[in-house]
Amino acid sequence: MVESAVEDKKIFLVVTEDKAKMQSISAVIRSHTNKAAIFEASELHAALFKFRNAVPHVIVLDLEVSKFSTIQLVSDLLKGEHNQFSVIFTSEIPENELFIDQVITGQVQFLTDYTDKACFSQCLTKALKRLQQEKKSEFILRQLVSGELLFEEGHPGDSIFLVKSGELVAWKLKNGQRVDLGTIGPGEFVGEMAHLNQEPRSATVSASQASELIEIPFGSLDMILFSKPSWSKALFMTLSKRLKITNAKLSA
Repeated sequence: MVESAVEDKKIFLVVTEDKAKMQSISAVIRSHTNKAAIFEASELHAALFKFRNAVPHVIVLDLEVSKFSTIQLVSDLLKGEHNQFSVIFTSEIPENELFIDQVITGQVQFLTDYTDKACFSQCLTKALKRLQQEKKSEFILRQLVSGELLFEEGHPGDSIFLVKSGELVAWKLKNGQRVDLGTIGPGEFVGEMAHLNQEPRSATVSASQASELIEIPFGSLDMILFSKPSWSKALFMTLSKRLKITNAKLSA
């Protein structure tokens, strides 16, 4: 069974034309998840109606049916407003790559043998835990007043920050004197080295003026960067800037 944190009522949508398969899948879901609400559909209009009536946490469906394209169905639903559901296709992994980004983040899985209850159970656990993790991974807005510390050198880190507005300064203490290392402005990340190097904070960072930041927990960083390409670019630009500054200091 999955953990109690994800055992609150979960909604499943099962889409297949095979009635026996429908019953088998529904039975595994019920044995795996307490308080499961399972909606079943064998054709497109029924699937869409049931999705809109109660947005599912997990959709389990055949990769191929005779009356409509399940690939197109999932593609369309992922483009919609309520697109945080997990998907389990009951098929072999197709030769042509499908839903690459979603497979990487775990939102889409391929279940080779739905009759293998252990394997099916693992897929369900992963699908539900992904939703739980995504809920935890919502970023936090942080406000700093001028002079306020964001973090201190030597302390362990558990978040990375994207500066929305204002300005921060990174500094170290050397022989009791503060030595400024550089400023961090809007559109730049700060705190990324503790994540990349898996080490304590390498410098102290404080606000040189009132600032607003987006705090992203380390555990959810990869998923958020996959979903927000502009943030991935901002992180790349930040690292590029840090490298240029380091090279300039070394060549001075």
